[in-house]
Amino acid sequence: MRKAPKILGEASVGFVRYGRSLLLYHLFFTILTVVALVPTTSLVLTALLTTSGEPAMTNAEILDFLLSPWGLLWALAAATVTVTLITLDEAGMIVIAAAAPRGRYRAATAALWHVVRLAPRLLGLTFVRVAIQAAVTLPFVAGIAWLFVWRLGDYDIYFLWTVRPPVIWPFLAMAAPLALGLVLANAFLYLRWSLAPPAVLLENLGALSALRRSAALTRGRLARTILVVLPVTVAALLLPLLSAFLVDRTAALLLGNLPHRMALVVPATLFVIALAIFGAIAATYLGIAANALVLQALHRRLSGTGRPALAAMPQGGGRLALWAVELALLGFVFVQAAIVLAGFDLTDEVGIAAHRGSSMAAPENTLPAIRRAVDDGADYVEVDVQETVDGVPVLLHDRDLRRVASIDRRIWDLSAAELSAIDVGGWFDASFAGVPAPTLDAAVLAVGGEAKLYIEIKTAPQMPGLVGNVVARLQALDAIEGTIVASFDRAVLDEVGVLEPRLRRALLVYSTIGEPDRRDYDILSIRASALTPEQVVRAHRLGYEVHAWTVNDRREMSRLIDMGVDVIITDLPGELRSLLAERAALRPDERLVVKLRSWLRF
Repeated sequence: MRKAPKILGEASVGFVRYGRSLLLYHLFFTILTVVALVPTTSLVLTALLTTSGEPAMTNAEILDFLLSPWGLLWALAAATVTVTLITLDEAGMIVIAAAAPRGRYRAATAALWHVVRLAPRLLGLTFVRVAIQAAVTLPFVAGIAWLFVWRLGDYDIYFLWTVRPPVIWPFLAMAAPLALGLVLANAFLYLRWSLAPPAVLLENLGALSALRRSAALTRGRLARTILVVLPVTVAALLLPLLSAFLVDRTAALLLGNLPHRMALVVPATLFVIALAIFGAIAATYLGIAANALVLQALHRRLSGTGRPALAAMPQGGGRLALWAVELALLGFVFVQAAIVLAGFDLTDEVGIAAHRGSSMAAPENTLPAIRRAVDDGADYVEVDVQETVDGVPVLLHDRDLRRVASIDRRIWDLSAAELSAIDVGGWFDASFAGVPAPTLDAAVLAVGGEAKLYIEIKTAPQMPGLVGNVVARLQALDAIEGTIVASFDRAVLDEVGVLEPRLRRALLVYSTIGEPDRRDYDILSIRASALTPEQVVRAHRLGYEVHAWTVNDRREMSRLIDMGVDVIITDLPGELRSLLAERAALRPDERLVVKLRSWLRF
C-alpha cells in the first residue's frame, strides 16, 4: 500500500513530461472518432434498432425491447462501443507514457498507429469484459425485479413514488443486499481486469490472455489497486463539475460587471461559450489521461515490463504540425461557440399547460384545480381520463383510489354514480373535502373558451371503449377545436386519428431508444429531464411540436424556454406566467445573458 503514492507521483511526472503529446493523441483520436468511428457505429446500432419495428418510448417498451434478443444485442453493442472508444483513447496515452519517445508530434502519431494495429484485440477485450459484466449484472437485476413484482406489484407506481407507503420499506430492505452485491461484483471485476488494456498494448497479448494476465497481476493486490485507481476515477468524475463551476463563476464575474451594451455583451458571451466548450474538452482529456497514466504506472510496477517497440515514427514537420493542431483546436472551439451564439433566439414564445390543473393550489384533476388553472392564465389544462364500469369518462390519474381517497378500488370497477360520492379532494386539504372526481363533460364546461383541454388517455384492458367514448363526448360537446389528446400508446393515437382527424395528438415519451417514428402526430411530449436541445431541433425538423413535462422549478422553466420547446407542462401555471412576464420586461442584452446562463446548464 505504501507504493500507491509513488505510482500516483509517477503518473503525475508522466503528465508533465508528455502532456502535449497526450493532448495531440487525444485530438487525433477525437477527429478519427468524429469522422469515421461514430458514424459507422451509429449506422450499426440504428440497423439493430430497426429490427424491433418501432422506437421504444415508455418504460415498459424499453424493458420489453432490452429483454428481447435484438434488444440484448443492441445493449451489448452500445455498451461495447462506448467502452471501446474510451479504451482506445486511453490506449494511445498508455503507449506514449510507456514508450517515452522523443518528439511530441511523432510520439502522438506513432501511438495512434500502434493503437490502430491493436484495435481488433482491444475491441475483443472490451466485448468480453462488457459481456461478462452484463452476465454478472442480470441475476441481480432479475432478483430486484422479482422482489418488486412480489411485494409491490399490486400497487400503482405513482402511488408508490409519491406516497411511499410503509409496504415499500420491506421491499427496499430485501433489495438493498442485491443492489450492493451488484455494485461490489462489478467493481471487483473492473479492478481485477483494470490492467488488461496495458497487457494488450505493452505485452502484445490477446484479449483472453490479457484478462488472465491482469487477474494474475492484481491477485492479492486489490487494496493497492483501489488506492491507486479510485482517487483518479473520482477526480475524473469531478472534473466536468469543476469546469462547469469555474465557467459559471467567470460568466457571473465578467457579464455582471459589463456596461449594458450589446457591443460588449455579445463578444463577452462568445468568450464564455468558447470557454465552456474548451473546459468540457479539457475535462474529458484530463480525466482520460490521468486514468491512462495511472494504469500504465501500475502495470509497469506490477509486471516489470519494459518499453514497447513502436512503429517507425514519421519524420519532419513535427513542430509546425504541433502548433497547427493546437491552433486548429482553438479555431474549432470558437467556431462552435459562434454557432451556439447564432442559435440564441431572443424571443420567448411558449405555451403553458397546467398539469392536472393547478395541482399545487387545488387537488389534481378536480374542477377547483381546473378553474384555478384558467385563472392562472394557462393556455391548456392537462387532465387524465379513465372510464367507469358504465362507460363514463372521468378524471383520475392512478388506476385505483388509494392515493386520493384511501380506498383500494379500481376505477373500472366503479360506476359513475359510485365514484361521484367519493371524496377525492380532502386528502389535499380539508377545505376541499367532499370534492368528487369530475366527468370529462364537466371538465369541458369548466374550461369553457378560456383554455383548451390536454387530455391524457390512460389505457388498460378493462377499459376497451375509453378512446371511442372520449372522442364521442368531445364531439357531442363541440370541444374538438384546439383540444389535444395524449397517450404513451401509439395505437391509442392512431385510433383517435381515425375517429376524429381534427383532434391534435401528442405522443408521450418518458425516455426513448431510437428515433421517434414520423407518423401524423402533431406533438412529442417528452419528460423534461430526458429532453436535449438536439431532440428539440430534430423534432422541429420532422414537423413535431415539442412539449416538456412536468416542470415546477423556475430555472428549469427558463432552460426549456431557451431550448425552444413549444409548451411547458407544469403544476404551477401562475409561476410560469409570471416568469414569462419578467423575461418579457428584460432588455435585449439582459435576455442574452439569461439565454447564456440557461445554455451553460445544458
